[in-house]
Amino acid sequence: MDPRILLAIPLLPLAAAIVAGLFGRLIGRTAAHVITIAAVGASFVFSARVAWQLVTGEVGVFNESAYTWLVSDGMRMEVGFLVDHLSVLMMCVVTFVSFCVHVYTIGYMHDDPGYQRFFSYISLFTFAMLMLVMSNNFMQLFFGWEAVGVVSYLLIGFWYTKPSAIFANLKAFLVNRVGDFGFVLGIAAIAYYTGSLDYRDAFAAAPALADVSYALTDTWTVSAMTLICVLLFVGAMGKSAQVPLHVWLPDSMEGPTPISALIHAATMVTAGIFMVARFSPLFEQSEAALSFVLVVGATTALFMGFLGIVNNDIKRVVAYSTLSQLGYMTVALGASAYGAAIFHLMTHAFFKALLFLAAGSVIIGMHHEQDIRKMGGLAKVMPITAATCWIGALALIGTPFLSGFYSKDFIIEAAHESNRWGATYAYWCVLLGVFVTALYTFRMVFMTFHGEPRWGQGHHDSDHHAQDEHGHGHGAGTPHESPWVVTVPLILLAIPSL
Repeated sequence: MDPRILLAIPLLPLAAAIVAGLFGRLIGRTAAHVITIAAVGASFVFSARVAWQLVTGEVGVFNESAYTWLVSDGMRMEVGFLVDHLSVLMMCVVTFVSFCVHVYTIGYMHDDPGYQRFFSYISLFTFAMLMLVMSNNFMQLFFGWEAVGVVSYLLIGFWYTKPSAIFANLKAFLVNRVGDFGFVLGIAAIAYYTGSLDYRDAFAAAPALADVSYALTDTWTVSAMTLICVLLFVGAMGKSAQVPLHVWLPDSMEGPTPISALIHAATMVTAGIFMVARFSPLFEQSEAALSFVLVVGATTALFMGFLGIVNNDIKRVVAYSTLSQLGYMTVALGASAYGAAIFHLMTHAFFKALLFLAAGSVIIGMHHEQDIRKMGGLAKVMPITAATCWIGALALIGTPFLSGFYSKDFIIEAAHESNRWGATYAYWCVLLGVFVTALYTFRMVFMTFHGEPRWGQGHHDSDHHAQDEHGHGHGAGTPHESPWVVTVPLILLAIPSL
């Protein structure tokens, strides 16, 4: 495996982000999006090539350090890459969804004065996520973890003159700090017990750590491995928005729709799921930690679905569906069905990005109206958006023979077959969650695209004036189909959603 290609995959989006961010005014809007789209597209091509080489057996797993940053008291802090089947899958998903979002952004943000800045941010977001999934040590993972959080803060508050956006990005930042505190403590505990930040050393020491007891009180002892895994999972609860650290995710809808798609589909919220799957050799040493994961995931899967039923903002309905589906992935992790969790992560990335971008297309066509009660009958005037949204919706509810059906079925089966404490509760939660998912999804789609048109007057409500103040308007009037730069990414994402 050529190390130069592995270096190019994360560094191309970084270089494009620097050029678009620092020199955006000099090079202009067109050059900014051409450079960033070309960089992310090249990263996807390189990722697909590496995946093909790995799957066909042309090359083996790559696990080497590229650069030693610091050596302190015998502990090495390095920049390195671990490229195996898990990481190449994530690399392909992240770069493909990011590429579609980049193209979509041309149409969605074309009137926005922060056009170049937005392209810089989403390319930087892609770089941060790639560094996270390709890392072979805890220090680099933590760098990518925090970088994803910082860039999400910038993107959620992209319209920084809008008070609700500033409140939302501050809320996201602070809630994630709570989770990250646990994550840092978990990494510190690993460094303390193993004297290393390398994955291999931590995995090798895991069985021994399961036998080390730590006294929390005079009467209550817990194994060091359980403590480490719970602390690491607290970080995942923040990043992947599990109950009770879920409160930031619905408010992240205050950012532009393209970044909602990127956060919810391929980058930030999947980081926690990926992290637990990557550290499965650690979690498998602690039944208590996995039971905790199982119960938290099941609770999130069901109750976030209930909240999706009572929301009328089209983006918030899709956001609560993300919370629910992340709960499904967490249940799979708790049931030790790591393959099912990553399979659902992959299928979910495609159909959830599709649903968010379709919601953005509706918002464009409706001249920035987001209330589904003021829509209806849009299938006649937005046929491409309606057709692709239906594909994403059917995949989300688990319609037989679509991608979401297979991945969700594996998770339900894993919960049913598990003998772990909390598995019965998890099984009934995810089973009932299937019906709840169908209810809020059909409600959203039918109220948006079917029935009598309800868009005769009052397209602009007070909550969305700030977007138009940023030049983010397309003129009032009858709803219309979105331009090709918006509909082509929808079609591209509909294909893997089938």
